[in-house]
Amino acid sequence: MRSIVSLLLALCLLCFAEKAQAQRKKFTQAFDKGMFTVDAHTSLGLYRSRQFLSSRMPVFVGADYGVRSDVGIGVLLGWNQRMFKDPGAPPYNVNYYYYGLRLGLHLTRFINQNTPFRLNPNHIDTYINVFAARQVASQVTFSAGGLDNTGSVTLVGGVLGARFYTMNYVGILLEVGAGPYGIVNAGICAKF
Repeated sequence: MRSIVSLLLALCLLCFAEKAQAQRKKFTQAFDKGMFTVDAHTSLGLYRSRQFLSSRMPVFVGADYGVRSDVGIGVLLGWNQRMFKDPGAPPYNVNYYYYGLRLGLHLTRFINQNTPFRLNPNHIDTYINVFAARQVASQVTFSAGGLDNTGSVTLVGGVLGARFYTMNYVGILLEVGAGPYGIVNAGICAKF
């Protein structure tokens, strides 16, 4: 799954590289119309099931395109694995795969114009992302056929976040809210 996600991210970057290079000089804001952003992050969550033993840190990648100076649309992909143990049974792993769409409302200009706070619009992008995603759970069922047992659920939610560009086009992101996996996200981001 990680190699597929890496391949998809590389293809997205190649498709937009030429256009992004030409537009790179015209952007003066941390997010703007015509801008393409990518991110890779992990999530921390709260789990209350007594059957839950351990988890590998989830890996998410996302991409957004600025359709307006304050609105972006994009996609997200992710993976996580948890280990469970039912009473009287051996532990088993469940893989979770995520894919979906997200809509971003970018707030830095609004905050600067309507509040006493002054954020540097060249280096800080504050936003609200709302998303609709599918979570597919997959585990190997130990039966005569050794079949793969899967199930899926639709997830909706939103996060409040900020991207801090420490260099011109690369930075870090922090998000809080009801994400597809956790409640706190942290990672790296880039804009083109």
